[in-house]
Amino acid sequence: MKIYNLHLEHNVNFKYGKPQARIICSIDTKFTDVREFWFSVNEEYASLLTPDSYDAFLVALLYPAMFYHEDIEIEGNVTKKLVHNISHYIQSIVLDYNKTTRPIKIRVKGYNHATKAQPQHVGTGFSGETVRELQRS
Repeated sequence: MKIYNLHLEHNVNFKYGKPQARIICSIDTKFTDVREFWFSVNEEYASLLTPDSYDAFLVALLYPAMFYHEDIEIEGNVTKKLVHNISHYIQSIVLDYNKTTRPIKIRVKGYNHATKAQPQHVGTGFSGETVRELQRS
């Protein structure tokens, strides 16, 4: 599976509500003809999305890649700790959950953390570093 062409789209009409902002990427895979994968939020929250990290897409497409036995190649940056955690821990959990899945290789162009010009929350960052931090808040 190849994941590439990460970008934002603004003011996308949404049948059931307000205009949406989308973080979107292209995918090439054998198991589906779908060629785009996206997450959306109401346009008023568009500033929370960042097009500099593929973290959310790696997390969302991991299970299908393991189920259909396709390695993941990302033509962009992800969080190094996320790749480490998926490669060393998360895949083992998925394998225990479903015996028809297979371990996969993950190749990325580079590593970085999702960033924004001003300090605020980031809508597509996901390091998977610790659940305890979430429990404290």
